[in-house]
Amino acid sequence: MKSRLTSLLITLVLSVMLPIAARASTVYDNEADFFAAIGTKITDNYTNPGYVFVQTDAQMTSVLGETRYESTTFPNNDIVFQNGQQYNYCAGCNGGFNLYFTSTSLGTSKGVYGVGFLVTINDGSLLAYDLITFGDGSTDLLPMPTQGYFGITSDKLIAEMQMVDLNGQIPPGDGSWNLAITDLTIGASPIPEPGSILLLGSGFVGMVAALRKKLVS
Repeated sequence: MKSRLTSLLITLVLSVMLPIAARASTVYDNEADFFAAIGTKITDNYTNPGYVFVQTDAQMTSVLGETRYESTTFPNNDIVFQNGQQYNYCAGCNGGFNLYFTSTSLGTSKGVYGVGFLVTINDGSLLAYDLITFGDGSTDLLPMPTQGYFGITSDKLIAEMQMVDLNGQIPPGDGSWNLAITDLTIGASPIPEPGSILLLGSGFVGMVAALRKKLVS
């Protein structure tokens, strides 16, 4: 009887825990939905006066200190430009760039739980894709909109984003590549409310007690 009870309890725990462990990544095309999925967040809209029109990777990174920037097609050519009331980031504007999230105040050395931004320009003949490296070393190549929101959350954490072409390559700087973003947000994993944790614990206790009573009788 005890072995049967133990087996059923293990099955019960696994039935709850395995779906949680199996969660991978979720992609968002709406800022409100992305914000609802994360906890504490930091958004950079590039209006900080520390940014100038053209700066090096180190200068770009040092302004906020939450994201490490690396321009690729045109090294050390990080541009912040104004379009109306909006400020945008690009790397030469006809070049790719990498974003690193392994040294932030909201994550760990493996990355952050969520990253999102508004794609303001992605209309060259070579459309930009996002090659994401997760905290466990795995990668995923995802398309980005020509204009609109792109966000992703992952239990594996997000360590790096590389802006590349469909083949995962850095595009040439010949004018066929045109990409800019704004409102870059990094987010921490949401913390369950204490009441939710207590409710979950009470549920487990109740299920175990009911199962024990049923087996004993």
